[in-house]
Amino acid sequence: MPISDIVQSVPILAFFPIVVLVFIKLHATEGAVIFILFMAMLWNLVFSMIGGLKTIPKDILDAAKIFENQRL
Repeated sequence: MPISDIVQSVPILAFFPIVVLVFIKLHATEGAVIFILFMAMLWNLVFSMIGGLKTIPKDILDAAKIFENQRL
C-alpha cells in the first residue's frame, strides 16, 4: 500500500506532456486521451475497491469459504 500511496500522490497532469509526446510519436493521439483518463480514475477505483473489500462482514467471508470448500 505505501508504494501506491507514493505513486498516487504524483498528479496525473504532471505526466501529461510526456504522455502526449510519446503517443504523438506513436501516431496514436486518441490513445493519449484514453491513457490520461484511465490514469486519472485508476486510484479512485483502486482505493474504493480496497475500502469496500475491507468492510465485508466476517460471517459472509466464512460462508464464502464454506461454499468454496464444497465446490472442490
